[in-house]
Amino acid sequence: MTNIDVIDAQIGNVKKYLQATGNFKKYSKEEIVDNQERAFSCERALYLTTQSAIDLAESVISYKSFRKPTELKESF
Repeated sequence: MTNIDVIDAQIGNVKKYLQATGNFKKYSKEEIVDNQERAFSCERALYLTTQSAIDLAESVISYKSFRKPTELKESF
């Protein structure tokens, strides 16, 4: 896989996980918090979205030969 292929795949992952996270918009905060299975699912979807965005940022930084960030927030 080339770097571009990896970046394309990671963009696909971010989109997929954002869509999964969006499925929770139909619930109120209380409906999520009060249902343990729903809360865990929402938390996992948010985690995967965040991790995918971090992975994508790191790949773009590497591909563009930018300096390596000293803190995670510098990736964005």
